[in-house]
Amino acid sequence: MEEMDIIENNISLLKTSIEFEDVIKDCLSEKFPDGEISEMDMLGYRRDKLNQLQYRFSNIYNLDILSPENGFSILNIDDSEDFKIKRYLHRFLSYKSLTGGEGANSDGSAELFELISANAVKNYLGNGAETIMVGEGSKALTETRLEDIVGILREKGGVFHNLPKKAKDDGVDFIVYKTFDARYVGNIIILGQACVGKHYNNKKPIRDRWKTEYITYSVKPPITLLSVVYYLDETNLRKVHSEFDNAIVFDRGRIMKYYDTTDVDLNDKIIDFVNKEISEE
Repeated sequence: MEEMDIIENNISLLKTSIEFEDVIKDCLSEKFPDGEISEMDMLGYRRDKLNQLQYRFSNIYNLDILSPENGFSILNIDDSEDFKIKRYLHRFLSYKSLTGGEGANSDGSAELFELISANAVKNYLGNGAETIMVGEGSKALTETRLEDIVGILREKGGVFHNLPKKAKDDGVDFIVYKTFDARYVGNIIILGQACVGKHYNNKKPIRDRWKTEYITYSVKPPITLLSVVYYLDETNLRKVHSEFDNAIVFDRGRIMKYYDTTDVDLNDKIIDFVNKEISEE
């Protein structure tokens, strides 16, 4: 994990102010193991990291809530109601990027991240976009469920003979689609994978069964998408994009930017999870 990510992941926007020296203490000790660092070097290092943080929050996340005071020493957090859910969302994503897949199924964070990812992708597509949660209400993907999905998408069914017996969704967590008009032909269909249960380096691209067998798409191949809790810089974004069969990638930056805050039920789920599962000690 990049040094900048460690710093950001240790910031909780739920606090009203943050002593920046405390946040970067570990990074400073690693960068200057002999403990000898001049006041000017420390100030420069702190300023550089804060500028990077502000760039992410303001330009990538569309969330300009960090303001420096006292020589780049203190971060003041905007406590307005407008930013409330975004602060909780950031806490969830950054926390899970640190803990990885630990307990993702048992604590409900895997399912929650699927909902968050579908929300952000749907909002990105804008008016008229809809979502399908593939594994919703079932312990296994069945022919009946696939037939339902085909019907919702107004596409033609394919073949299901390779359908695994115990797969909840066979690698597709959600589908986001958007129709052009009442003819329902050649619509935008995105097959989404939400990766919080394991690191994306250990994740495999969406199976060919979804792309070539289950549904006979009007537009081939269908668009695939990988959603991750991590922030990816441009280099890593290109790398992950390439490694996952040129899928669209929604990292923490894009999720934060496009998350639709009007989904009250999902907002409550995020807030409840953070309050119950994430320690603020």
